[in-house]
Amino acid sequence: MLYSFGSNSAGQLSLTHHSDTPTPTPCTSTSPLPTTPPTAIVSGGNHTLLLFPTGAAFASGDNTHAQCCHPPSSTTPQFTSFHPIPPPPTNHYTLASAGWTFTVLATPTDVYVSGHGPKGELGLGPAVTSATLQRLPDFPPAGTRVVALASGMAHTLAVLDSGDVYGWGAGRKGQLGAPAAAAVDVPRRVDVGWEVDLAACGREFSVLLSRAGEGGVRRVAVLGGDKYGLREGLGEELYWFVAYLLSLYWIFVDFNCGQST
Repeated sequence: MLYSFGSNSAGQLSLTHHSDTPTPTPCTSTSPLPTTPPTAIVSGGNHTLLLFPTGAAFASGDNTHAQCCHPPSSTTPQFTSFHPIPPPPTNHYTLASAGWTFTVLATPTDVYVSGHGPKGELGLGPAVTSATLQRLPDFPPAGTRVVALASGMAHTLAVLDSGDVYGWGAGRKGQLGAPAAAAVDVPRRVDVGWEVDLAACGREFSVLLSRAGEGGVRRVAVLGGDKYGLREGLGEELYWFVAYLLSLYWIFVDFNCGQST
């Protein structure tokens, strides 16, 4: 059973209504959810995504710009229950992320975008600011696979099995690497000088982690705005890293020694 609570003005809690809810309440769905727990629960500006081990994906909340991966409808601009997302024509979804008004879904060999993005958030070129579950052309590069995906408010990072990382969307603060640009309209390689294993996105910054080296040490790169001193706080290396959670403004790092930052 999946529960939700909090802000719900667009139906993003999937409770069949638009009222904010202060206590955990069972979610609803227009079709049965898989019985296995989801591998990802992703929150956008006012929409929520579920991704399951089978590749099945569901969305609830604001669909004004197709961020729930269905064509916008004036009669049903918001989903107040989880709706199934159409599956890809080949393979199945393995990764999901979301920004303020957009969604990104990936199979190992294809990336799909849906929603609205005036700053390149869709990665479909400068002429495309709206799309409904459209595949990015020629990405990832031939012979590579997408292994990690992250989105902030207006930018996205995709990590490949080669250790390369690509980004698109808003890049004014350098969150997509150099050169900084107001809009990166198509996937662009982000060069940090080493192979990347994981990525996370905040509002106007990104955090990249290298593959584990000797002793489990990972290199760290913070790109973009650093108003709250993440570079100084994280340093250039992490030891005994387990997992991290990035919000719009800060980062939580969990170590297997039981400490958090």
